[in-house]
Amino acid sequence: KRLLLEMATGCGKTRTAIACINDFIGRVSNGLIIISCPQNTLSMQWKKEIEKIGLKIDTTIVADGTHKWRNSLKNELRKLKIGFANYVVVYTTHTTACSNDFRNIIKTHVSNISVCFVGDEVHGLGAFKSKDALLNEYSHRIGLSATPSRWFDDYGTNILREYFGNASFEFTIAQALTTTNPLTNKPFLVEYEYHPLFLHLTEEELENYQELTSKIKKMSVFSKNSEKYQKWFEKLLFERSNIMKNAELKYDVFRDILQSVPIKNALVFASDEQIDKVMFILQDLNIIAHRFTQKQGTTPSQKYGGISERQYLINKFKDGTYETLVAIKCLDEGIDIPIAKIAIIMSSSTNPREYIQRIGRVIRQSKGKDKAYIYDFIIEPDFVSLKDPELIEFEKQIFE
Repeated sequence: KRLLLEMATGCGKTRTAIACINDFIGRVSNGLIIISCPQNTLSMQWKKEIEKIGLKIDTTIVADGTHKWRNSLKNELRKLKIGFANYVVVYTTHTTACSNDFRNIIKTHVSNISVCFVGDEVHGLGAFKSKDALLNEYSHRIGLSATPSRWFDDYGTNILREYFGNASFEFTIAQALTTTNPLTNKPFLVEYEYHPLFLHLTEEELENYQELTSKIKKMSVFSKNSEKYQKWFEKLLFERSNIMKNAELKYDVFRDILQSVPIKNALVFASDEQIDKVMFILQDLNIIAHRFTQKQGTTPSQKYGGISERQYLINKFKDGTYETLVAIKCLDEGIDIPIAKIAIIMSSSTNPREYIQRIGRVIRQSKGKDKAYIYDFIIEPDFVSLKDPELIEFEKQIFE
């Protein structure tokens, strides 16, 4: 009863996990189900899906920063213990699930209660603090992620794999594009066109880039044996990465795309530095767009009809009020908007998970969608301007 579901985004990880929860309910006379997500918006997607399917749940608790949950959780666990309730589901976030309050309540009250723990976007639970959420008290464990391996963190990856039993069910993007779903007679994911957009840095950007690269080469030697130099080394890497993320020529290419492609149901992935200019260009071309960032709240509000601002924006995107959402990170994980069919990746890191998650936002099947389109901005080294043979070799390796 421990498993990682390594399934491509949009292939039904949530419903597969709900089937596992249903199996758990059929096996135990009373049980606690905990569903932990990176953010509240995802938790509410789970809640909606479980209510739609109609599992035999007595009580539902939302335990995160948007609700007062401590007393409710204690009371419901007491009821479970003495048989006054059969099945309780708790929707929480990774931040709350690893908190002292949440863990202490669980540890105090779940003796003799079977617990099914579901970690959605489970790679997030391998981080230094978040891994505290992985309690031994959870007898049944389901981890969900298209990419559970943590980038440059073998230790965190191993913790996750061991906790979930070193067992995985895998269903890749390649399989999802070529395997027919018997319920729909279509592949599980929609075909997509990938458009890599190669561009160079400006002269000034290239000069700064080369200067930082020279410093990075020197600092890489010293950083191996010094924490102080390691931090300096990481700062230099971050500064150089920002030059590429926020390259000036990206805006001209972005404008060209908007003018040559019908923009509707589009997601733009931008950096903090880019978002104002991106919004200005969209407005200038009369494309109705809205930001989707950390500033958009996750707490239910009367202003938005009892739902969070983020969910309100997603609903407005789904009904066509907004043609485009411009996101910084917040749309990377799990948000279900199958109507989206264009992804414009203005800014990205080298982390393959981020890339796979972003593609996953637009290749879900949806009524009337026969293809998705991905536009990926890639800085190509300007080998003509690079004089140093060693630097040229270095840049070739980075580009590979």
